[in-house]
Amino acid sequence: MPNNGNENHSKSSTAFDFYNEFNFHKSRVTFDHLTTIIEGRTSSGRVKEADRGKVEDARTTGAERFSSFKVDEIISKKINNLYRCYEGIRSGRVFTNFTPLEFHIEHTDQCNLRCNMCIAHHHLVTKNKQQLDIRLLEKLEPYFEPCVVGRLVGAGEPFTNKQFMEYARMFSTKLCRLACTTNGTLINGKTARSLIETQFDYLIISLDAARKETFEQIRKGASFNRVIHNIRRLVRLKKKNGSFFPIISYSMVVMNQNIQELVPLVELVHDLDDGHLKVVPMFIPFKSLPASYVRFYRENALCLSDNVESTRKVFELADRKAKELNVNLTCNVDAIFSRPAPEQIEINTSSNVPSRLTESNLNVDSEKLNVVSDIKPEPGYCVWPWAQFYLRKDGKVALCCNAPTFLYGDLHEQSLEKISNSRGIMAVRQAILEGRFPTVACKLCYIRSQNASLDYLGSNLLQIMRKFNYIG
Repeated sequence: MPNNGNENHSKSSTAFDFYNEFNFHKSRVTFDHLTTIIEGRTSSGRVKEADRGKVEDARTTGAERFSSFKVDEIISKKINNLYRCYEGIRSGRVFTNFTPLEFHIEHTDQCNLRCNMCIAHHHLVTKNKQQLDIRLLEKLEPYFEPCVVGRLVGAGEPFTNKQFMEYARMFSTKLCRLACTTNGTLINGKTARSLIETQFDYLIISLDAARKETFEQIRKGASFNRVIHNIRRLVRLKKKNGSFFPIISYSMVVMNQNIQELVPLVELVHDLDDGHLKVVPMFIPFKSLPASYVRFYRENALCLSDNVESTRKVFELADRKAKELNVNLTCNVDAIFSRPAPEQIEINTSSNVPSRLTESNLNVDSEKLNVVSDIKPEPGYCVWPWAQFYLRKDGKVALCCNAPTFLYGDLHEQSLEKISNSRGIMAVRQAILEGRFPTVACKLCYIRSQNASLDYLGSNLLQIMRKFNYIG
């Protein structure tokens, strides 16, 4: 057995042993449970290595083959990186000694549709369409092995980018869990087969209505029949190839225009493949968004409707129908109805974007940025300022998908390490540790207790381990 640097432990513990203590019947891993297990299985802040020996069998993901030793090596890096993230946040540090656990790659702002509720449709993004320079992704590639999730999304339709599958393979060869959101219009046979061959993990298809007329009124430029045809073909090819991947999920932006479609949409999802339907509210307008979007929000946001009681009944009916049909329906009704009132919405007719994040405009004492805070975050805190790296297609680094115009770095000019510990992002972390919202977007965010949590990252790591037969 190798020396783990602790003479008090006569037997080392593998990552398998470490994670095998979880309750795998739960979809999420609790923060305290994971912390307790890690602290009991580690010495000097590192997960102990086991004597692996020679392993001859191989596992396959798409066209890439990995020996079991390589799988073990990469997953161990992810486990150690996740632990360092847990340790750093629980210690109240504003600086990081780990690499990002999720890369959010906004690789294009090109889109083939003009959807009513999309901020891009209201001219927030530049008319000079861009695609990410693949050399920037190559600069980040050495950090993909310790990473857990790679999201290939952004302000546009991902499959308009001809290099999309090349980006995906860069992550998949490092055993990252891949995800993207698509409008479904461009998933032809070739793309469907590529997704299956690459073992792309999670495909979220925007489906805002169950009826052709409503769908095409919302998603201007889309053909409802074509999207449904593309989904059915993908499901059929998955079955033909005996593939579990990609897992298909559906997303509905709920508003006055389509609320009556919710129950029929649950039925449609059941008919397609018994998938998962996530219902989300409209993007909340704040002062950096154009006035046209704010007007649309005022007219369509459910929280501003005069029929809140009857609308809530629709959600109740949808929930009952989902249980009846065994459809996984996720809908935070309270979040949908707790949107700001009209008088709280600031209209901005300017096209200027917010300024760069610094400790000065966040009202944070710069002398506190290099010390360990006495305040420890609880489960549900947003961890993205520590754990996520959001790269825009222009090479700028933004706070997150909810605040893509709040910038704190430029990958063209800076290294990942320098960006991850720049004073701007450390100021954001300090604000969170002090129980404050560093930006308006943070205050209005409805997902910080869901995807922006350490439980989410732990759950995704478990899924990677299952995918490569690392655990049962």
